[in-house]
Amino acid sequence: VLEIACGAFRLGRHLIPWLEPGHYKGLDKSRRLIEQGYLFELGRRDREEKHPRFAATAEFEFELLRGGPPPDMSIAVSLITHLNPPDIRKLLSRLRIFVAKGHMFFPTFVHSSSDADNDNPEGSSSIATFRYKFDELRSLTADLGGWELS
Repeated sequence: VLEIACGAFRLGRHLIPWLEPGHYKGLDKSRRLIEQGYLFELGRRDREEKHPRFAATAEFEFELLRGGPPPDMSIAVSLITHLNPPDIRKLLSRLRIFVAKGHMFFPTFVHSSSDADNDNPEGSSSIATFRYKFDELRSLTADLGGWELS
């Protein structure tokens, strides 16, 4: 499992105890959040026996997590919510290279039901909220190859 924008292990702290050693990878732009999560959210047993791997990068450099089995599933809670279309494409392009064949990606996003809702900021921002129609996200992935939205 790969948790993208893992922060202080929002999901990882619940998954790691159930996974085989080396089967959790977390990526976040904040090294500080990763360090805090590692120290305060994970138990000593999970740190020592489960060997979770983490990397800090704002550029979706998944190659920093190489080693062990490639993820067959990834989760991104509230990441798309803060990304503009070029950064969503960057995320998906780089993720595709890193993951196992048949990989499933589960992102959350804020759904836009009308054009009036869709006044997104220009640049990605951890503060601003981006809203997307499902068809908009589908069109962002159409030419990337290997992604099917459903």
